[in-house]
This record gives sequence, C-alpha cells and structure tokens, in this order.
Amino acid sequence: METKEYWREGIDSKEYLIRFLFQLKKFILIGVAGAVIGSGLYLLIVAIDARVPVYQSVTRYYIDFAEGRIDAKDYYNDYTWNTVIESDLILGRVVEQFPDYERSVVKDMVTADILSDVRYLTITVRGEDAVQVEEIAAMLEEALVYFGTEYNGVDERDIYDSIVKIDVSDTFDSIVKIEDSGVNKVVQPLFTWRAAFLGFVIGFLAAWFAFSVRFAVADVFYTRGSIEKYLGITSLGIRYRQGKKASLVEVQTEETEDGKILLIPFGVSCRRRTEDMIRDLKRQGCKVSGAVLTEADAKWMKLYYGTLGGETCD
Repeated sequence: METKEYWREGIDSKEYLIRFLFQLKKFILIGVAGAVIGSGLYLLIVAIDARVPVYQSVTRYYIDFAEGRIDAKDYYNDYTWNTVIESDLILGRVVEQFPDYERSVVKDMVTADILSDVRYLTITVRGEDAVQVEEIAAMLEEALVYFGTEYNGVDERDIYDSIVKIDVSDTFDSIVKIEDSGVNKVVQPLFTWRAAFLGFVIGFLAAWFAFSVRFAVADVFYTRGSIEKYLGITSLGIRYRQGKKASLVEVQTEETEDGKILLIPFGVSCRRRTEDMIRDLKRQGCKVSGAVLTEADAKWMKLYYGTLGGETCD
C-alpha cells in the first residue's frame, strides 16, 4: 500500500458539518460549564475586592474663563487638568495642610475629568478612608477656587507638561463649585452576565477547537467514500446499526468466494489498524475484495446522503 500524506488530502466539509451538528449539544454543555466557572470566578474576585471598602467624592466645578481667553479651552482638556492638579499650585497646597498624607498617595486618589463642555470640571477623589477622602476633597475645593480667582493678577507663572507650556495667568475669572455628591461608599457594579457570557464563549470555542483538531488527525470512517480514499479498496456497502448501541467496535473479516471482506465499524478510530490488517492479509497471500461499513447511524447517513444511501435500516 502506498504511503499517504493525510495532511494534504483535504477534508470532507459535509462530513465535518454533520459531525459538528451531532456534537453541538456537547459543545453547548461545555459552554454552560464555562459560563458557570466564569461567573463563579468573577463573583469570587468581586467578593475579595469588597473586603476593603472604597469611598468616593465627586465634585463638579464651573470654570468662568476670562474675557477673551475662551481660547484657553484648547489647552484645558483631561490631561492638562490632571497635570494642573498635580502641580504645587493645587496638590502642593493640599499636602501643606495635611503633612501626614504622602503626596504620591494623594495624587493617585485624585482624578480630573472634562466631559463635552470645557467649562465643567469634575474632580473625583477615591480612597479607603472616608475621612481622608472628605478632607482632600474640601482642600481641593479651596485650592481650585484660589487657582481660579486669587491666583490671577500675580506674577506670570507657567505650568509645564511633556507637550506644551501653558500660560495660566489671567486665564479665569473664577472656578466655582456647583455640585457636590458628598462622600459615598463605592458599590461595585456586578457584571456577572458578562463573565458568564465570556465563559460560555471560551468554553464553546475551546470545545470546537478540540473537535476540529480531532477531526483533522483522527482515523475514523464515517462514509463509504472515506474507505476508498484512505484504504484504496472497494466499498461494498453499508450495514446499519440495530438498536442504540453498536455491537461491533473492532475491524473484523468475513470470508467470501471472492476473498476476504473487511467489516469496518462506523465512527470508530481504526484507520491505521485497518491499514496494518490489509498489509498483513496481502503479505499472507489473502485477497481483500473490499470493505463494508458496519454499525452506521441511519440519521447520520440520511443527513449526509440525503437518503439512506440506497440502503435500508432493516
């Protein structure tokens, strides 16, 4: 028998699809298991994070630009405001009032955001100590009001970032607090369904990938055509399974007047063993007249051939 390079022979796409459909229920069950595991891990992580409470203060300010300086809006975006907040003009004043607070810690607690309108600035302070959050938010308010009013008119100073040099003198008429949420405990939003969906997708795709790999490397016979393609012998017919369980799970031979016939079980990994059996029979001088695919699933064959392949299940 000539050596075959199986990886170059392509695949039977119809066989692949039907086998996929027959395995679909298993894929879904594996996906459900992945959803359970994913949501469980997510809830575990949330539970661990929730052991340390986090408090938050959100304050909104209205920025009144000085007359003729509305062009400064081109500079005062999220990045610029976070740079300004970190400077000595604001964060420095906060640390001066609370020398026990490390500057780097306070810096990490504060975030500045500009939404669609550059005249509205949102300052968020987050931390594990409610009193600390309240004190820093209050001192930030004082520093921002000073920055927007009292600071204007003094000697010109510059605030540097990595891109531009920003002139802040006489830029604002005022910065006024317009909304204060107070200090509230942060409630972690639950996205369990997202974790479950992600777990389902990962489980389903992993099962599909494993199926595809098995399909590519397996040595299973499902059709008469595959017998002739891989074994190089005539396929003489199909015998259908009687009952739910297969009675034949190994390749057997049947003696006829024309020689030996191989009985190859449907859906059983046996291609390499069958090749070895054919070699042994030919070495012994036995004639192999063909093969019969046995224990075939009638529903599977009906999907593949559109009928029962001209055979009956009786």
